[in-house]
Amino acid sequence: MAEMLGYTIDEMMDQPLFAFMDDEAQRAAAAADVERRRDGFAEQHDFKFRRKDGGDLWSIVSAAPILEDGRYAGTLAVVTDISERNLLEQELRQAQKMEAFGQLAGGVAHDFNNLLTVISGYSEMMLETLSPPTQTET
Repeated sequence: MAEMLGYTIDEMMDQPLFAFMDDEAQRAAAAADVERRRDGFAEQHDFKFRRKDGGDLWSIVSAAPILEDGRYAGTLAVVTDISERNLLEQELRQAQKMEAFGQLAGGVAHDFNNLLTVISGYSEMMLETLSPPTQTET
């Protein structure tokens, strides 16, 4: 974990894992998770940690209680870095938005072209019914 976040082991020693989160709601959720583990529940959640350099570490934290004689003695947590996956998902969502916008623009252009075709057709019909302009001599 120290390597993933860019800290030394000494800097992380005796710190709860959620001390490295800068989102208050996530810290509260992580603290609530600890309480559920005290009741014997194992869980898995996505969390965002703050690296020492200020960057984000997106992760999946899988945590299970460690029980000794049936009592809670601690937590075993596995943290998996999913930062690259999150970046790829964001890029995919952006590409999907652009595709949807392109389809919308294509549909609008098609509808506009249909209107222009109707206007052009009626204009040609009107021109056929009109007599040619007469020239006056001056």
